[in-house]
Amino acid sequence: MIKTILIAEDEKLIRKGLAAMVKRAPVTVERVLEASSGKEALEMIDSEQVDMIITDICMPQMDGMKFTGELKKRGCNVPVIAVSGYDDFNYAVSMLQNGVRDYLLKPVEREKLYSVIAEIDRELEEKKNAAVQSSKEKQLMLKHFMLGQSMTSEERENYIRANSVEFVSDNYVCMVYYSETLPEKIASSVMIDEYSSAAIISESSDIFSQVTDIPVGISSIFSGIEKLPAAYKEAEAAYKRAYFSGRTVTFGETSAIQSKLPDSEGILQQILLGRKDEAVRLMRSAAEIAADGRCDASQVHKLFRETAEGIIKAFSDTIGSGSELDIFLYPRRFSSVEKYMSEFDSWLDNFCHTSVQELINNDNKQKIRKAVLYIQENYASPINMAMVSNYVSMNYSLFSLLFKQYTGTNFVNYLHKIRIEQAKKLLEDTDRKVYEIAHKVGFSDEKHFLKVFKSQCGISPGEYRIIASRKQ
Repeated sequence: MIKTILIAEDEKLIRKGLAAMVKRAPVTVERVLEASSGKEALEMIDSEQVDMIITDICMPQMDGMKFTGELKKRGCNVPVIAVSGYDDFNYAVSMLQNGVRDYLLKPVEREKLYSVIAEIDRELEEKKNAAVQSSKEKQLMLKHFMLGQSMTSEERENYIRANSVEFVSDNYVCMVYYSETLPEKIASSVMIDEYSSAAIISESSDIFSQVTDIPVGISSIFSGIEKLPAAYKEAEAAYKRAYFSGRTVTFGETSAIQSKLPDSEGILQQILLGRKDEAVRLMRSAAEIAADGRCDASQVHKLFRETAEGIIKAFSDTIGSGSELDIFLYPRRFSSVEKYMSEFDSWLDNFCHTSVQELINNDNKQKIRKAVLYIQENYASPINMAMVSNYVSMNYSLFSLLFKQYTGTNFVNYLHKIRIEQAKKLLEDTDRKVYEIAHKVGFSDEKHFLKVFKSQCGISPGEYRIIASRKQ
């Protein structure tokens, strides 16, 4: 695509006429530069980006033939159109030998000039598109090689052979960072996904002084293109920790102390109870553990994702997929953990003041009542919490929390309580053997029944029967 055309012509009226003609061309030209000689034109080319040149042949100081010859010496591949008032075959041959694209006679015919400009514009656009496509393909191949994706052993070997010469000649490190973090694009960078990039940096580069206070993961030092996948793996691991620390982390920085992380179920329960501040505190404490290297940072990325998934599942009827909460499934969409936590905190603040209380206070209470009735009617069957939560169409985690709020105890204890109450009645009113009663009220294992019965009543079923018979 032509942006700038340089016109080299010593006769001012002709030069201005050509400039006016070019500006009215069907192809949009952003700038038209004018030079009165070949020497002046060369000076402009040294300081300006030019896409096409129109030059007269006969000019003072440096004529068109010398000018185009100098362009050829410099390796300048800008398309050139020569214009002349002489229909001389030798002129035309000399100019064409210097790489001139076309030769037009004065007075220049508008349509002929426009035709040449349009043709050059098409070719430049095709070259640009081909270069972009080639760059994309190279980037994709480099990404596949770096990540070890979609390449057979033979393809990897071929890639190494084909690219080892152009690869970094000295020792290097791999660097992974949030794509918009660095003020300037790094020439050797590869877009890993929508949010993060990786770069191969020479050990002697001064880039490291620019990244000390931003989340960047850096590998240890490597040499040779064949080691690049290992370098990327280290940089990626370091970046996961850098995300939480807010600073550059070099692979290998660890802590001898390992700390236990909060679990997503615990965080989710706080959210479901409307305790947003406690949920955020737990998440921030997990981030601090990762930042200090007291756990594998991948575990905290997973914890954050599972927390968001838990909210979506618990409130699937009102949130569902494709909601604004979906972005929190992928912490690395945010440039830092502080950005993530700030936006998640804001979202939770609104959510816990509206949706949570509304859902807990209305529809779901009816579902818990329905679940309790179901347990009371089916206690003798082999039921469990997953079965009952499905029966009332409620998320497992939300059901567990609300069931405990409603009954004052967890599902297992409530089911045991119902079964033991029924067992006590059978011990009082029938002569059935203890193991028969155990099976009758829903226990598949007699030993388990005996243990639960004694735990709740303080005595064995046999002792309970004796005491009950005396009272009668």
